[in-house]
Formats: sequence, structure tokens, C-alpha cells
Amino acid sequence: MENLKLFIKSEFEEYQKNGFCKEAKDINDAIGESYFDIVNPHYFTGKPDSEIVTVMLNPQRRKEDFNKKTEFKDFETYWNTYRYYGRNNYGITDGHKPTWKSKFDLNQRIFFKQLDIIDYKDENAEADIFENLEKTIDLKLQWELVPYGSPNFNFKHIGISQLKSFISRTIDIVTMYDRKYVFFCGAVFRELAWFENIKFIKNHKFKLIKNNGEETRDYYELISIELTGNNKQIKAAILPQYARQGAPLATYGKKVKELY
Repeated sequence: MENLKLFIKSEFEEYQKNGFCKEAKDINDAIGESYFDIVNPHYFTGKPDSEIVTVMLNPQRRKEDFNKKTEFKDFETYWNTYRYYGRNNYGITDGHKPTWKSKFDLNQRIFFKQLDIIDYKDENAEADIFENLEKTIDLKLQWELVPYGSPNFNFKHIGISQLKSFISRTIDIVTMYDRKYVFFCGAVFRELAWFENIKFIKNHKFKLIKNNGEETRDYYELISIELTGNNKQIKAAILPQYARQGAPLATYGKKVKELY
């Protein structure tokens, strides 16, 4: 974990020194517009050496929130904000109970319950839900492919050449440790199958059973891939429909466990 922490520390200190992220400015210059926010980078959330990794595209951020510098007194504060994001948002301390639940985090909890890798509590009370949300966030690593916020992520508009270094970095981060589950979450990641150090294995397509017992109209996918880096090979999968609104995530999770 120390290597990853040192990398993020060096990036954070450069950002603090310059007042902006040079890498974000460079990619904006290449695109020809202010596409990514050049301040307040968000590299990861959760446990860097976890057996579970989800790779997301980037932090979503509205244009009106660009250039709002979040003040951290030092790097350790910055690191702990994201390392213990689940505890900071869902932890119950001194009898104080949080009131806000992210819909996305609630859905992640449903999905990961099916994999039997996180020790979830039986949810007999709301406090149990908050504890399980905390575990969902803090016991896995969520890595952002591009750590700079934007309202959307248009793969073709950004340009494949602009993303190569971010993809190489992601492979390096993932293969630093032994992982059990590595998921690239989103349809855009289908393009990864053609990158160096990523081997395409098989594309599984299937329909799922919804909560009402009916079969989904659309197909869902698990694309099996293998990552090579740090002198090891790591099994991984692309989940194009991971964040699809209304997806039957319980049955999707069970199918992923079966095929992975």
C-alpha cells in the first residue's frame, strides 16, 4: 500500500504547490476545452490493498462546481478522507446516526452481497444497513481511471490517446497486490479489450430475472479479461451494465459470481 500512497502523495503535493493539476490541464489542452476540473483530484475510495477492486471512469462533477478548491490541512487528512469514506459518511459514532444514503452505494451493497466476500451483517435494523454501507465502501478499493471530475465521460471525444497513460497506471495499481475480484464498471470499458497488457478471454451474454419474476428484455454481460503487470497476471472482468439504472443487481451479482 505504501507505493500507492507515495504516488498519490506526490500528486497531491504538486497540486497543492501549483494550485491546479497539471495532468488535468494538459488533457484539457489536448481536448481543446475545459472538459475536466483541474482542482480537487479524487484518485480512490476505500482500501488500497483490498482483494476487491472496482474501476470507475472518473468522479462525476458539475461544471458549476469546477475550480472549487477543497481545503485539506495536510496529506494525511486528504488520504483519510477517501480511505475511510464509508466510515466518514455512514459510521455511527457516539449514538449519532447518519441520515443520508447514496442510491449508488445502496446498489453496490446489493451487488456485493451476492459475492460472499464481505462479511455483511443481517439487516434487522437501519443501523445494520449503515454498517453494511460502510463496509461496502471501506473494504474494497474503488479506483478512478481519471481522477479529475467532469459532468460526463465521452470516450471518443476525450480520445483514446489521452487515456493510455491512465489505463497503464490503473493496471499498475491493480496488479500491485493479489486481488480476488477486479471489475471495470461501465460500457466504455469494452474498449479495454484491445489495450496492451490486457488479454481478452470471453464475452458472456445473458438475460436476468427481475424482482417481479420476469426476464429482462436486454442482455447483460461479463467480459472476462486478464491483466499483466508487476510480474503477475490478475483475472478481471468488464461489467458494462454495473451502473445501469433499474438493473436487477442481486441476480446480476449471482451471475457474475457464477461466471467469474
